[in-house]
Amino acid sequence: MINISINSESTFQNIDKSIDDTAKNIDKKLREAKNKVAEMIKESIEQNLYSGLDYFGNAVAPKKKGGRIFFESGELFKSVFNQDVSAFLSTVYIGTARDVIAGYLTNGTENMVARPFWGLNKNIDDKVEKIVEEIFNKK
Repeated sequence: MINISINSESTFQNIDKSIDDTAKNIDKKLREAKNKVAEMIKESIEQNLYSGLDYFGNAVAPKKKGGRIFFESGELFKSVFNQDVSAFLSTVYIGTARDVIAGYLTNGTENMVARPFWGLNKNIDDKVEKIVEEIFNKK
């Protein structure tokens, strides 16, 4: 007969420590992923504004009076922010000085065609997936 005896107190302490270490590692990686995804989205919006593209990468309709789309004064470009809301939440937003204009551009008006420069698409989804995979696959 084989008899196996386990010191349950030390075994459970080791299991608890292992679970705690794993949870801390997951927490760290989630925070890193959140920060990288938020920064990537902010940069994507800025690139669209700078280049005159919609969030699918297509050129937007030109202005009636000519001039550079989205970048006449650069104020809208400078109004894109990334802010930590909590440990696991960041928000990318247009500052209050330009948020109404961003809404007009995104949705259009009865006198202006929509030029949606921000939003989610397959390219953004793929980039998010790649960021998360890179972070969780590194040791």
